[in-house]
Amino acid sequence: MIALMAMVRGERSRSINRPEMGRTTDGGIEWLKENAEREEITKTHSGMQYRVIEAGDPSGNSPGPSTECEIAYIGKFTNGTVITKSREANKGKTSKMTPSGTLKCMGEAMQLMRDGDHWEVFCPSELAFGRHARTYNGFRILGGTVLILEIELVKVGERPDPKSHPDNHAKPEPWTIESPILHLNDHTLNKYLKEIQQGMIFFYDSDCRACQNKRGFMSEWASLLEDTHSVAALNCRDNFKSCGIHKISEVPTLILVNNIRNDIRPYVGELTIPHLMQFWEETFTYMLKKDGLTSNSFNWDQLLDYQGNMEEFINDQARQKEERARLEAMPEWLRMDM
Repeated sequence: MIALMAMVRGERSRSINRPEMGRTTDGGIEWLKENAEREEITKTHSGMQYRVIEAGDPSGNSPGPSTECEIAYIGKFTNGTVITKSREANKGKTSKMTPSGTLKCMGEAMQLMRDGDHWEVFCPSELAFGRHARTYNGFRILGGTVLILEIELVKVGERPDPKSHPDNHAKPEPWTIESPILHLNDHTLNKYLKEIQQGMIFFYDSDCRACQNKRGFMSEWASLLEDTHSVAALNCRDNFKSCGIHKISEVPTLILVNNIRNDIRPYVGELTIPHLMQFWEETFTYMLKKDGLTSNSFNWDQLLDYQGNMEEFINDQARQKEERARLEAMPEWLRMDM
């Protein structure tokens, strides 16, 4: 059987040593932008796109990362050239694989699908074959190539129960970016959830390029909340139990914890400072104002009203802080004359 698996294993091992896999070519990026404008296209946080060709059982099972599935797939370029057909390679039979054992875009799509689903999936290069050219099945695949996959999820095998999976006790690897983010594992997550009043948990995969691109943003957001709220991060690659229990089907995902309301739920929206500011305003403003909470050198009323450039805002707050300090250092009789 000529399958994606052998090439995928090599690609995955390289991705560990080369976390910054090459991006999609400019032409591929433009193609994906135009494709995303189609009404039937759905785009995920990672940059993967898909359309539903035929829906299976809406009450059917979805696989987890380690669930063995029976699938059939067709791989092709954006010009329509077919480079592989699994049924032909397998003499009409389906292929067996787990989402974690194949290309990132295929694995992500499989975990969003249910029994009987038939999807067309559009994969940026960083979620497919990366920046290195290679020959596959007699075809030359250039670095940065967009890959199109037609996937049939024929049967979902028995999904491992995350609750019975052993806890990961290994110390999390911190990010290279300086940040007040608290890094968790399976063992420390439950204690964290019980102890905090309000906070956020950033679920990511250390092999996920989209997750890597959001580390800087999450570090900035954690710095803004440092005095008032906790921001934590958990790597799903190493913590199967936690990500399975919380039903993390794609990364990055941000979970909001509000023990004041006994509420744990995913944040739905773009991972940007302005969008999260708007969410806080709509959801938690009454709590923040009631408690008079402040974050660093500015208060929440100012933060939530802010609509412009974050760097300019922070610089303006720093200037105001310096001015207040200068006034406080003056003799009282001098301040009265100002």
